[in-house]
Amino acid sequence: MKRWTNFQGLMLAALIFAVILCTQGPVGADEIVTGDSPVLQRIIKNGVIKVGFNQLFKPFSFTNAKNERIGIDIDIAELLAKNLGVKLEKVIPGSFSELIPMVQNGQIDVIMAAMSRNFERAGKVDFTDSYYDTGITIMLNKANKLKIGQVKSYGEMMGKLRKLGKEDQLIIAATTGKGSIRSIPKFFPQAKVQEYPTNEESAEAVAKGETHIMV
Repeated sequence: MKRWTNFQGLMLAALIFAVILCTQGPVGADEIVTGDSPVLQRIIKNGVIKVGFNQLFKPFSFTNAKNERIGIDIDIAELLAKNLGVKLEKVIPGSFSELIPMVQNGQIDVIMAAMSRNFERAGKVDFTDSYYDTGITIMLNKANKLKIGQVKSYGEMMGKLRKLGKEDQLIIAATTGKGSIRSIPKFFPQAKVQEYPTNEESAEAVAKGETHIMV
């Protein structure tokens, strides 16, 4: 419990700092110290912080049997709202790729959607320190039409594809706007990519055999 409490405290400090930085122009040191940020002022004035979440990305954002929005990101957002003394408005976009434009045009104040930090995104919005570290993995339908069977690693899969001469026949499901898309040309230079709005639709495409793997 103590470890989780410390984690919450660190995240709260980082997120408040991020809210202060979410301005439309350069922020000076005095503004950061005093919290003189248009976004933070708007949040306090309106008494509400609008946070954009993933539609469905367990365990970060999903709905329970009562159709209540729950998850790690929701817990952190509720803690942030509580400590700012404002209400939390949960905003669920039509797709993950809509989140950055929404924070840029003021539809939402903060994004909490397990979003990976990269140079392209960092040029558009500010990021806190990471609160969850993960890597990129592959989901494979072992009954796929390429007939490569079950594999235990990227190297084993690519070895089978090369042996069969099917590297250019590989179809990959990827979620629009996700950071994993950027890695596909490097690791699968000959593959075709089919994008879907959500992770669930990408996974379903693999399960149905519409694509061979999901990255």
